[in-house]
Amino acid sequence: MADVYFMPSVSEPFGLSALEAVQFRVPGVISKQSGAAEVIKHTLQADFWDTDKYANYIHALLKYSALKTVLADNAQSELRGLTWGHATDKVLKIYDDVINN
Repeated sequence: MADVYFMPSVSEPFGLSALEAVQFRVPGVISKQSGAAEVIKHTLQADFWDTDKYANYIHALLKYSALKTVLADNAQSELRGLTWGHATDKVLKIYDDVINN
């Protein structure tokens, strides 16, 4: 059980644990430098070195339940769109654009 997921990584190639948190409706505070930041836009993000911003974000999520709910709901919607089928469609479109243009 957790109220907030926190990942202050200097470098995290992807961060599957961030996706797991989203799956369980736990709002995230993650590093802008993580791979997860590229695909989960509905998280609060800061540079890995900005400890004050991290603290403010965590405090806000613990204090404002509406913020927590909105981020959790929207992040789950994003997660539903992260499928191999969607990724394949994007790659095929790129190939089609290259070949036909």
